[in-house]
Amino acid sequence: MKKMLINYLRNRNFDENSITLACHGFDIFINDWLNFILIIIIGLITRTVLEALLFYIFFAFLRCSTGGYHSDTKLKCIITYGSIYFIFTLLLKIQFFNFIMINLVLTILSVLLILALSPVQHIHNPLSQHEFQINKKKSCWKTISIFLLYLLLMILDNPLYAVFSIILIYTVILILIHRKTKNYLEVNLYDN
Repeated sequence: MKKMLINYLRNRNFDENSITLACHGFDIFINDWLNFILIIIIGLITRTVLEALLFYIFFAFLRCSTGGYHSDTKLKCIITYGSIYFIFTLLLKIQFFNFIMINLVLTILSVLLILALSPVQHIHNPLSQHEFQINKKKSCWKTISIFLLYLLLMILDNPLYAVFSIILIYTVILILIHRKTKNYLEVNLYDN
């Protein structure tokens, strides 16, 4: 399919930079769909489709502002994403999230770490200071919004609070892993 896209764009006289950008966008689209389908399949198998949809939507909502670890291949990305969600569903099934105090502490710790450490940057995709500040603000309000949903559901004794907890915990794990990789770009906000 990618070759068909390249041929189509070349026949329409698109320059190589535009073709490269379109191919990158196509790769991201395919990867996102594969991740979505995998999460839904896991949700169907484990009877957690609603949880799967909430996880997928809110994790993507938060992740686009916080940054975090990216696998070096598409296959590793899909396997990592699916594995993390599968582990989450196992934790749901054994009712790990019913240990309210442990869950609350982990979730609050995750929120604090996300607020302190995000956004993280990839060395090949640095942000300008302006973009960094915008993503910092977005990641803060998105994190706080998800945390408030978590608290509301917990107060209402709705078990879906666990979905929002795992989104925050998973996000901070990806941020911390990325900070330890060679692709992490340290930001000095005091440089002009």
